[in-house]
Amino acid sequence: MISRLEMDRIWALALKHSAIQKKREFETLLQLLQQAPVGLMGARVGIEIGTRHGGTTSALCQITDVLVSVDIGDVSSRLTPKEDFEGCHFIHGHSQGEDTLERVEKIIPKGSADYVFLDGNHSYEDIKADYFAYRDFVEPGGFIIFHDICVTDYTDQIGIEVGKFWLELIVDEPHCLALVEPWQLYKRPPELEAIVPPHPAWGGIGCVLKT
Repeated sequence: MISRLEMDRIWALALKHSAIQKKREFETLLQLLQQAPVGLMGARVGIEIGTRHGGTTSALCQITDVLVSVDIGDVSSRLTPKEDFEGCHFIHGHSQGEDTLERVEKIIPKGSADYVFLDGNHSYEDIKADYFAYRDFVEPGGFIIFHDICVTDYTDQIGIEVGKFWLELIVDEPHCLALVEPWQLYKRPPELEAIVPPHPAWGGIGCVLKT
């Protein structure tokens, strides 16, 4: 289990790199991943789709031995200091591109990842395509994770459609967990003022256990 002191350090690191996460949701996810058994590769191995500013990436690196982070932008050169991203392999390319998938597989063979964190393009078509492109990388007992599963008027307005696919997926997937911080309890801490939307109805993390 991650100690409170260590979790505070990881959260501060994520904010340093402009993570857009809700604190309690994200901390619960990190505890879940950290306590899960290490898989076939003998080390904790993960894939992230959507690096952006590196906030979530830097936090995942703290609990992951080998992380592959895929982004359509070439972000690796601007993510510093490098020690915040130790163990991370950055891949520049479209997440669903054949070349990108081949490069991911050279580092993490299919069926051997402990988790895949899907946080790239939030359109319905792209999140669905990312799911089907990357679910086979996860070994049985691992997790396929979605960010921004909440469906609200606000997410509709800004074009976040992850929740639409999530609601379809959970009909057929028996082992799903939703980490959603109650909106009425959410208060934006001062350090998030500049980097998250003012509207509270966003976020939510969905986890599918691979069987």
